[in-house]
Amino acid sequence: MGPAHRNLKKTGCILIYSHTFPPHGSGVGSYCYGLANGLARAGSSVVVLTVKYQKKTRASDSYPFKLIRFPRIGGWAERLIALVYFLFLISIYRPKQIFIVEKWAQEAASMLRLVLPFKYSLAVHGSEILVNQKRLELGFKSRLLARILSRFYDKAENVVAVSNYTKGLAIQGGIAPDKIVVLPNGIDIERFSRPAATEKLKYKLGLNGKDKIILTLAVLKPRKGQDMVIQALPRIIKENPDVKYVIAGCGDDKKRLEGLVNELHLENHVIFAGFIPEQEVIDYYDLADVFVMASRKDGLWVEGFGIPFIEANARGKPVIAGLHGAVPEVITDGESGLIIDPENPDEIAEAILKILTNTELAETIGQQGKEKCFSLYNWDEIAKQMITLTQKA
Repeated sequence: MGPAHRNLKKTGCILIYSHTFPPHGSGVGSYCYGLANGLARAGSSVVVLTVKYQKKTRASDSYPFKLIRFPRIGGWAERLIALVYFLFLISIYRPKQIFIVEKWAQEAASMLRLVLPFKYSLAVHGSEILVNQKRLELGFKSRLLARILSRFYDKAENVVAVSNYTKGLAIQGGIAPDKIVVLPNGIDIERFSRPAATEKLKYKLGLNGKDKIILTLAVLKPRKGQDMVIQALPRIIKENPDVKYVIAGCGDDKKRLEGLVNELHLENHVIFAGFIPEQEVIDYYDLADVFVMASRKDGLWVEGFGIPFIEANARGKPVIAGLHGAVPEVITDGESGLIIDPENPDEIAEAILKILTNTELAETIGQQGKEKCFSLYNWDEIAKQMITLTQKA
């Protein structure tokens, strides 16, 4: 157990509750880890309550905070089990602040809050607000849950929105504007400053020195736009036959994407890298000549921030991003990246070729993105702002 949480019972702590956490490859999982790590490095004692996965990338005692995992079984049964853990941690550690940072955790904790008063702050990312609004149009049980959640939002000490776009959704969802504070996602600057080491990865993926690498590192879901990049590839390959598109990540959309690759006869140009262990994430960014995520709205799911954009920028990589959600806040078009219509494969192809054929432009955009990222999206600084926020509550 590290020094950051050795005396939790004596000093009180910050408790973070989420049903998503690394090695889960979602943005909310990254947010939870970044927040916990930043708060711990800022001197706070931190306990994270989260789900247990079969795959682990490192031992929990290597974190600068205490990590407690409950079984992953899905549905409301998982949430009920998590609440037992939650109650236990509240009684043992008597936390001075509770952050509930994810949709499932908020749904579970809202039920507990009906019978047990406790102080808490929330983080919202965008889609959970839209999902809750949609429930009001459905059956009695859904409407009841929506009203309970709305009351839960209303009773929070603070609601942290990860972008102004998300803040707008929260206000539309009925959350009082004066309760909402915008604090963005961030990265661990120290981690993202280490030297590049890609040779083993190139060998693993069967790449050679001539290959130009397009990378998307994101969950395989339609809203992340891997399919649009695949559709853009034939035009790109005509002008640059050495292009390889590396699709890193897992998700339900893999089979459809593989079918699209086969349909367009792109098997020699697309690599499905699958699950990326945490220790290899930076190597994948370093491998890329350009990072692309053509984010778009998919039903109720939106891009409330886009952590992969700032991670790629942090490694000095030019970014191409879909015009949707909070993207224009995170990526400055023409400076830290290029913003495109995520539904237009020709526009995606044109932007990618613009980067691949102009080394000076690629380096300039990558460096400007890195400077912006290190200035605005440093988890250590964001965590300090979060601590100040809680002290005012």
